[in-house]
Formats: sequence, C-alpha cells, structure tokens
Amino acid sequence: ADQPSSNGTPLTAAQKAMEQRKIRAEARARTANATTIQSFIRSKLTAIRAREEQRAIYDKRMSDLIALAGILKKSAMHQNQQNKGTGSVEDYIPPPATASIMTVQFLFFACPSVLRKKYPEGQITIEHINSLVLEVQDMPRWAKLIRYILCPGVRNENLDLDPILPWIQTNEGKRRLEKILCVCVSSISKKQKPGKRKSSPKGSIAVDDIFSEYHVLVDSFLRVLLWLGDDNMVGQKCNYSGGSRDMIHQKCQSLLMQSTCPSHSGNHATLGSKRHGTTQHLLSGGESDLIGALRAVLLYGPDGTSKPIPADAERLRDNCMKKDEKDRANLLMKLIVDSLVALIGNNDSDAMTTSFLSSRFVGEILTIPLLTWKLSPSAYARCLYTAGTSSSPPPLVTFIHHFINWNADDVSNGHIEKTLNMTDIILTTCPAPPVLCLLANLVQLGKGCNSLNGLDQANFHYKGAAELFNFIATLINAAPQGTFSSRMSAVEWVSTGSTSSPIVLSDVV
Repeated sequence: ADQPSSNGTPLTAAQKAMEQRKIRAEARARTANATTIQSFIRSKLTAIRAREEQRAIYDKRMSDLIALAGILKKSAMHQNQQNKGTGSVEDYIPPPATASIMTVQFLFFACPSVLRKKYPEGQITIEHINSLVLEVQDMPRWAKLIRYILCPGVRNENLDLDPILPWIQTNEGKRRLEKILCVCVSSISKKQKPGKRKSSPKGSIAVDDIFSEYHVLVDSFLRVLLWLGDDNMVGQKCNYSGGSRDMIHQKCQSLLMQSTCPSHSGNHATLGSKRHGTTQHLLSGGESDLIGALRAVLLYGPDGTSKPIPADAERLRDNCMKKDEKDRANLLMKLIVDSLVALIGNNDSDAMTTSFLSSRFVGEILTIPLLTWKLSPSAYARCLYTAGTSSSPPPLVTFIHHFINWNADDVSNGHIEKTLNMTDIILTTCPAPPVLCLLANLVQLGKGCNSLNGLDQANFHYKGAAELFNFIATLINAAPQGTFSSRMSAVEWVSTGSTSSPIVLSDVV
C-alpha cells in the first residue's frame, strides 16, 4: 500500500525514492562516525601498547648496559691493581649510536607527539602540547638516561664519544636535542603527570629520592653544555669545547636563554627590533626557556595552581613555598644567574644578547612578588657579590644597568611601568603591580649586599650603589602612592594599558 505523507496524501515514487536516499545517507553517516570513533580508539590503544612494549625493551637494554658498565669497570680496577696503578678508572661510555637509539626510544614512549588532521583540508600537523611533561613512572628511566647514556660521553674529552655531536649535523638530530633540553627544563619546572600505571620499573627507588636525584643530574648535564662548571667555576670554559662542541654550546645557550620577548611580556622592544630598528610581534618563550620556566614556578608553582601571593605569606614568610617547589626554583635561579654572569664576563659574547637577557631577568624575575621569601639566599647570592676585580660592581647592578639601557626611552620619560607590564598575572589575584614588586625586591636584595648597603666601607662600591639608589628613586616615583601610606591597607588606582582599576595594595609586599 502507498504510504501517506504528512498531510494524508499518498507519496509519489519520486518522494519515496528521496525518503530512501535520506535513510541510506543517515546510515552511511552513522557507519562513518562509528568507523572514525573505532579507528580513534584502536589507534590510542595501539599507541599505548606500543609505548608499553618500548618501555619494557628500554628497561632491558638499560639494565644490560648498566651491568656491562659494572663488569668493565670492575675488570679495569682489577687490572689497575695488578699493575699497581694509582689513576682513577673511567666509567663506561656507550657509543654515540647506542646513545642515539636509547634517546630516540625514550622520547618515543615518554614524549609522544600528537597528530592533528584538519578537515576537510586534510592537512596534518604535529603537536607537542603537554607531551614533554614526563609521567612519574618514567622518572627512573629519565634519570638513568642522563646518568649512564648522555653524561659520560658529554663529560669526556674524546669528541668521538660525544653522543650529541652527530645530532647537530642533521635536522632530526637538532630536533632531538631541542626535545631533550625541553624535557630537562620541564622535569624541573613542572609537576610530573601521574600516568595510568602505578607500577614503576624494576629496581626503581622512591619517588622523592628520584626527584632529588634527577634534579642534580639535570643540573650537572645543563651546566656542562652551558660552560658553567660547578658553583666554583662559573665563567670558566669547561672541557666541553673544541670542534662542533662550540656549535652545540651556542645552540643550547640560545634555546635555554632565549633572546626573544615572551608572550606574557609587555615589552615590545625585542632583540630583533633593536637590531633592525623595527617593531616585531611578540614571540613565544618556548618550553626550554629557563627564565620563563622560573617565572611560572615562582608565580603559580609547578602544578600551576598556587597563588602569586599566598594567603598566609605574612605568617609563613620564608616558608610560603613548599620545599619541593622552592628547591626547583632555587635550581633554576642558580642556572639563570650563573649563565648571565658567564655571558657578562665573556668578551666574545654578543653585547646585545647579553643586554636583552639581563633586561629580561630584571623585568620578569625581579618583579615576582615576595621573591626573597620564595628563594633561598644561596640561590641569588651570586647576584650580590663582586666577581673578579674589586672595581666591578655586583652583577645585580650590571643587570639593572642593562635594563635601563635597553628601555632607555620609557625610563627617561618616566614610564617605566610600561616596560614592566606583564599579561600573565592579574591584579585581582595579585594586588601588587610589577613596579611595586620590583621596588620591594631591590630593597631586600640591596640590604643583603655588603658592596651596596654601606655596612662594609672597605668593600663599598660607590658607583654601583649610586646606580642602584637612582634606580630605586625612579621606582619610588612610579610606585602607587598608597604604597607609602601609614594605614594598614590602601586602595590605589593602577593603570593597566588604557584602563585603570582600583585594587587594595598587598600589605605583605
């Protein structure tokens, strides 16, 4: 029988065919959607199984390599004793090919890339969003990769055993080096992902011990690449030099101490614009940028949930940050300060790059609220004492000098707050403008510097103190007037770009 239409009239043959076509089209769409969902789930499950398989293979290879290194070292020590030798026995250094294979394998399962396909264009892009933050279960593997695979060859003077030298020759190798540096920074600055498995590899140690261990290992690895040496050898060229190692050092320095203005900075005077006299768009600091990583840790913590000014900061003072967070910030601070001091003391370094990085340090780190409470004194101690000849001012004054020169127009015109405008912090959650935080931090740092506070006349640096006090005077003129009120709390209108908003100034700052 003919099927009636909605108005009761029977359907024609053409209408029936159209209805059937709609039914078939809906069925095809449902089948295509189901196929897409199943394909997505299968790809995810296959990727998880593949990474788990690679983890097992990696653990087996690593355990064999560690066992081989122990056997060779024991044999060398025995032979050394028979020959009555007094020299030390070097650790086993894996061949560069083995190091590259192990590194690629680790990056495959620990830092997976995400493929995104744009429809209907069909364009495929590779994303690394959050992929360079390791899971807790991969922490022991990361520590072993640094200790047994990368560090031995990097620390050895034999260039043929350096695992990084072959990387710098190819684009794939350069990208591998960038990923390793990003993982180095993120493993310190970001909280590790819990992961889906609670079990850890065989022979692993406690999580807290792993954290303290890999922090030391990563710090040691980065210091070799940056020519920093240990805390007593800053500015002295390490053994990691000669041949292509100089090129690797420059590459690592450009990635870790980036001379591009980060996205959260309001300073549009980038290094490129200074060189070419043009205004450029802001560039992203990148996941390997030490200054940006330290700023994020000090403001919001490794997990990104802390407040810039803790609610009970006035009561806790030096304990306003957790010990783990403070240790991470201390390590990053030492790396940054030591790198800047080494750049300033190196006559071969680019003057404009040094000036820009020093300006970034003042504008992004010294504007952190309660900086001297969030860091240990040992973390910023190198800023406060004079290195080299007694005629040199403390590095803190040198940083300020570069900041003033880099932002000479705004500073001389009385608009220093424009250079300190940051977009990654909101005045409603942090009721202290950057100019106020910078003023408070410089007062605290200046009080603890014998070359600037006037307590030690023999070591007093007159020119450095004069420059510091002149800069503090500039900040006092730019600070909100409510800062100097005798009341416990004061409301002040603070300009943010073209708008002004009332805030209750933080009495702690």
